[in-house]
Amino acid sequence: MPDVILSTSMIKVGGKTPDLIIRPEVSMGDRFSIQAVLTKEIEKLKKRNFNTLTRVFFAHDQFYPSIRVKKSEECIRYLCGRLKEESFVDDAFEASVLERESLIPTSIQTGVALPHATIVHALKTSVAIATLHEAIEWGNQRVSVVLLFAIAKEDIHYLNYFYAIISRFAMDEANIQRLAKCATFDAVIALLYEFYLHNVQ
Repeated sequence: MPDVILSTSMIKVGGKTPDLIIRPEVSMGDRFSIQAVLTKEIEKLKKRNFNTLTRVFFAHDQFYPSIRVKKSEECIRYLCGRLKEESFVDDAFEASVLERESLIPTSIQTGVALPHATIVHALKTSVAIATLHEAIEWGNQRVSVVLLFAIAKEDIHYLNYFYAIISRFAMDEANIQRLAKCATFDAVIALLYEFYLHNVQ
């Protein structure tokens, strides 16, 4: 089914597909009308795609605001423990994340760390999000936000697209500063959606 129907005459189309009548010779007004319809449909498509990513990668109970930790290892153990309590990961997950972190720290200069396991073996997919009460040393960086990735095999096909979005978001220090101030899960999702809507094609 088409996303939008443009026609020079009145036609009847079943379903909810938006339609627009234009002149045979497209006027400037037609151009504006077409742009408005397309913009609305693109936003609807982005919303559907974002909702899918949210459903797959985020869980309301895996947001931890203003946690008090002093070291990166303590933070990883805390988040892995919470994921295990909710049956997202098994006993081996924490060791795998710590092993990966020992190779090269996953912190970046914008103030965020993105730890993950050496292999994809989570029981269920979730990204645990933590904001820190006080920034800590993580490798060679100061970190105030942590996103710990737990990815199940059945969701691996989403990962490259999702990680590209999160990486782009994380490379802007202003985004991380805003995320660090989020007090609720809904505020986090609203911030990510705002970024997705305006920065992802």
